[in-house]
Amino acid sequence: MAQLRVAGVKIVAASSHSPAVRRAAGDAVADLRSPVAIFIGNEGAGLAREIENAADARIAIPMRDGVESLNAGVAASVVLYEAAQQRKGFASEVI
Repeated sequence: MAQLRVAGVKIVAASSHSPAVRRAAGDAVADLRSPVAIFIGNEGAGLAREIENAADARIAIPMRDGVESLNAGVAASVVLYEAAQQRKGFASEVI
């Protein structure tokens, strides 16, 4: 993580007990337009506390009642989609 920060990459931790990636009004909670490294926890244990605590930003995917977690690959896809949506219109960004 230290090497990523030196390279100018922001650390984003996706965890079920973090603020939702978007507010109810549709505003983004975390800016995912800049270079980011997104850490996704597994379905059972989630992310290690050390990673969550060291992250520059924490996000969560809003879930319906009764859904506790998503498969890690699905969760990563949702977060990457959000990053792509935020980056729309930024010609210098390639996804």
